Amino acid sequence: MSLILIGLFLSIGFSCQVFAKEKEEIKITNYINDHAGILDSRTESELNQLGKDFEQSTGSQIIVVTVNDLNGQDPMKAAADLGNKYGIGNEELDNGVIILISMEDKQRFMATGSGIQGTLTDIACEHLQQKYLVPAFQEGNYSKGIKDLYMGVMDAIQHGIDENELEAYVQEQKSETWIIFGLIAAAFIGIGTIFAIVLITIFKRYLHMVPGQQLTLYNEDWNLSDPNTLITSNHPEILEVLPNGVVRANKFGSAAVKIKHNDKVRYIYFKIKEESDPAEVLDQKMNFFFQYSIQIDNGSSGHSSGDDDFFTGSSGGSSGFSGGGGSFNGGGSGGSW
Repeated sequence: MSLILIGLFLSIGFSCQVFAKEKEEIKITNYINDHAGILDSRTESELNQLGKDFEQSTGSQIIVVTVNDLNGQDPMKAAADLGNKYGIGNEELDNGVIILISMEDKQRFMATGSGIQGTLTDIACEHLQQKYLVPAFQEGNYSKGIKDLYMGVMDAIQHGIDENELEAYVQEQKSETWIIFGLIAAAFIGIGTIFAIVLITIFKRYLHMVPGQQLTLYNEDWNLSDPNTLITSNHPEILEVLPNGVVRANKFGSAAVKIKHNDKVRYIYFKIKEESDPAEVLDQKMNFFFQYSIQIDNGSSGHSSGDDDFFTGSSGGSSGFSGGGGSFNGGGSGGSW
């Protein structure tokens, strides 16, 4: 626990630095796209061949992209945008996978096409990363981490994941969630808003809903019925915004709701899956997002440069690598290492 707290305080110092960086286009030209230069040539060549053979036998494309940094972009958004831009996966099956790794900010995200999310659920994606990639990356063995994860994903697609192993991981995550909420609550009371924002960034959690479920967005400091309050969803086909601050889950996937009133903005992140959060947990998470999610006040630049891009589409096209026409809706999981 002490190591976690030390890491959190170090993150605070890092997060207070603001750099104006020009966004660079991230290109996909093969199954392995090592823009950060962390893989040895033998591993890169081997995985490219494995990816090609795997696509020929299953129709599924598994893509790895490493970058030095994301220049403020949300990893989930960046991975999904790449998948849609290059059409990763089969057009009819939507069975593509993108593993995005950003080295400077130590972020990772494994994005999945909608057609493969029954096998590679969000929990399964996180479990595979925690099992293969995270331990190796913590030791600085990047080639091993990426190779083991790549082969683990191939095996999961072909044979599934052991249910007992996955259930044990789920139970472990449930217990950790309440510890995290306790840390955040303590931060609000004893340390302050900046630390709380860093905690939310590191341990970002979504509001979990099931298809067909409706939820009324509410916070006593926000008048959501005000005509000047704009509420939008970046994926209305997944999470639809209804009148008076009500949102309705339509199908599995991930979505973000943007709430804007004058110059103040909040983002609330949702995952539509097989199981919903209990009502009291939904209320707690919603309250945290309303009070402490990234905001813009009076034109300040205290948000990442990629926030507004979360609500815009990306252009198509490719450069040497042929995607199969697949699409991504925000499914998957990620975090730090």
